[in-house]
Amino acid sequence: MPIGASHLLAKMMWFRKHRPDLYEKTRYVLSPKDYCLLRLTGKAVADPIASFGHVGLDLGYIDPLIARVEGAADRLPPLGFFTDIAGEMKLGSHARCVPVVVGTMDAWGNLFGCGVFRPGQGMYVSGTSEILALAGQKRIGAPGVVTFATVDGLVVNAGPTQSGADPLRWWSRTVGVEPGMLQPLPKKRIAMAVLSCSCRIWKASAHRSGMRISGDRSSASTAAPGA
Repeated sequence: MPIGASHLLAKMMWFRKHRPDLYEKTRYVLSPKDYCLLRLTGKAVADPIASFGHVGLDLGYIDPLIARVEGAADRLPPLGFFTDIAGEMKLGSHARCVPVVVGTMDAWGNLFGCGVFRPGQGMYVSGTSEILALAGQKRIGAPGVVTFATVDGLVVNAGPTQSGADPLRWWSRTVGVEPGMLQPLPKKRIAMAVLSCSCRIWKASAHRSGMRISGDRSSASTAAPGA
């Protein structure tokens, strides 16, 4: 997996460089899910699949990679399996407590929600990203497809079609306005439609084909009669 600006260690490096005072006071760097676990149970723990950018095929942290950012190893929580019990939480005002499991990332969790638990099965999920995932027994790499570490003999290959921000990128390019300048514009001057359609192929130019609008559509062709 390439290391870009969204990688956890890249964020930690930026934070350490620009806010060293806060970095020094930071005990744990957690994903939103793991922060919720901490608040619910008082225990800091992460799972290896949601941490796949800095966890290896052995489901453990990639120590040489993490060591490239000073202090990162001390700020990452211990790893636990999906079904491990992180702790307990109280149900409202009731005295009853229920166990809270470590869990995992949304896309992987959707597998079980869709009934995918053996090789040869797959799922298609429409959310923040359009995700097609196939379960198998072999690791077969392909451009744009993430192959997760093997868990209980199951290999999951998943690829997003387009992220939810793609319509904004297309619109800003079409009207000639940078994305960061769209929000301050008066609302009365903009009529904006969400042009994101479910598309089962990983190709930006066809992402809006359901409305006969592709990522290559220009402002001139969009405004043309009968467009």
